[in-house]
Amino acid sequence: MTPTPAQVRVLCRRLRSDPKRIPTTAQDALLCRAAQAGVEADLAIETMLWCHNGLVLKMAGRLSRGSSHEDAVQAGRIGLAKAVRMFDPDRGHRFSTYAVYWIASTMRRVTVQGNYQTHIPEHSLYRWLRIRRWSTGYQDEHGRLPEPEEIAAGLGIELAEVEDSMGIGRMEPCSFDGLSPLGFEVDSMRNIPTSPSPEAEVVFSSEVDRLHKALLDLTEPQRIAIIEYFGLDGEPRSMREVGERHGCTSQAIDCRIRTAFRILRKAMQ
Repeated sequence: MTPTPAQVRVLCRRLRSDPKRIPTTAQDALLCRAAQAGVEADLAIETMLWCHNGLVLKMAGRLSRGSSHEDAVQAGRIGLAKAVRMFDPDRGHRFSTYAVYWIASTMRRVTVQGNYQTHIPEHSLYRWLRIRRWSTGYQDEHGRLPEPEEIAAGLGIELAEVEDSMGIGRMEPCSFDGLSPLGFEVDSMRNIPTSPSPEAEVVFSSEVDRLHKALLDLTEPQRIAIIEYFGLDGEPRSMREVGERHGCTSQAIDCRIRTAFRILRKAMQ
């Protein structure tokens, strides 16, 4: 049920009257629904940022060091605002559990850049963590580190991508309380991500549901092109093969996939 403007104003006034007051689950849900529905949205988001600022400061203290602290705080507030706009109270999770992931995620780039005086693109950081995790398993099994060619074959990626990622190995992302900035539990001896944290699992399940809903916005030919090209039905096929199966050209399949990606990307923002 969408809250009324009067409900939002009264709740915001009540919460801000006591600096030590923490919103209940129901109050968090009401303000998030108001922000998402555009009912006193600016006031609702501002109040949520004010009430949960302690969570941002706590995580910034753990994730950031030195001069990057203020930048991490600002990034954390951006992540908190994003969590307010995307949180689904009907799933039964607490808002703070959901928000932790987005706060840490937005602080991630600031933390790495502040600690190492360089910028590492997010996709490169994920790729390096994936390579490191696979290499550790290989070393445990064979007693030696794998060669770049073996990593590329084992992960199914290009050798050039493996070589590009090697430089990141000298710049480890910092961790806090057994969590890396990516939201994975970390082995304290090796600092290797092992399994998703509860916060990451909450966000992942929520994002999967959003993706399923977004797929319903695609036309049937677009869904078929996505499924067959990426092998979601068992085996990936080339655009030419998909086109031959459905009596059209590879250019038509390429157009369908590109259009589908634009729709999905817009729905997932």
